[in-house]
Amino acid sequence: MYYYVVESVSGGVNSREIQRVKLLLGELGILGEFALASPARSVEELAAMGLEKGFTTIVAIGGGRTVNKVASAIQGHAVAFGIIPLAKDSTLHTLTGTNDIKSACEALKFRRLQAQNLLLIEPNKYLLTGASVHFTKAYSIELDMGEFNVGGPTTDIYFTNGVQTRILNRFAGPNVIARTYNWLTGRSVPTFAESIFHTPRVRLVTPANAPVIAENEIIAKTPIVVRVKHNALQLIVAKHKQSLP
Repeated sequence: MYYYVVESVSGGVNSREIQRVKLLLGELGILGEFALASPARSVEELAAMGLEKGFTTIVAIGGGRTVNKVASAIQGHAVAFGIIPLAKDSTLHTLTGTNDIKSACEALKFRRLQAQNLLLIEPNKYLLTGASVHFTKAYSIELDMGEFNVGGPTTDIYFTNGVQTRILNRFAGPNVIARTYNWLTGRSVPTFAESIFHTPRVRLVTPANAPVIAENEIIAKTPIVVRVKHNALQLIVAKHKQSLP
């Protein structure tokens, strides 16, 4: 039994795209119940209704924001989670091993499941796509990673569900003269300072009250604690999609 949670019209859904999705699903024999998000019914509420109705496969149709909200609502439950990204170049296709709406629909039919981690911003913000913090100028930050702390001038911080924290300073690197010389001589050098850490839990201590962004939406403010919830979902992926290490 398939239950489809559809992004609201205000979220960018095109009715023509939805009709195409329904046509493809009908041809594949997996056309189920559709629930369209609206001001009266949020994505989270619709996903919870799908669980209450006993559906064994819950599918998010739309972009990363909708996918994150459905994933958060159903994580930890014994259901299969499918994704139909409506944007052709969506990073969600990379996650599921698909490349367009048609291949995403076909993956649902075969229901190949793969255990999937979720990023958790404590206490209850679960994300499939990741989160980030950005500054217009370099701020001195402090990251508590348990066994050690890191810090320094930073403009951008990225958290992924792959237990990875990436920090960079866009304003660090060669000066204008050096960059020009490297361009003229064909050399390639980074124009920012970057560090990548792999730790299961990170606390962003400072600065305070910085917005935390996920899919162009503010979901929290610093300080925050970020960690990974392993095997939180059974994600439907394409047959050729490689398993996680």
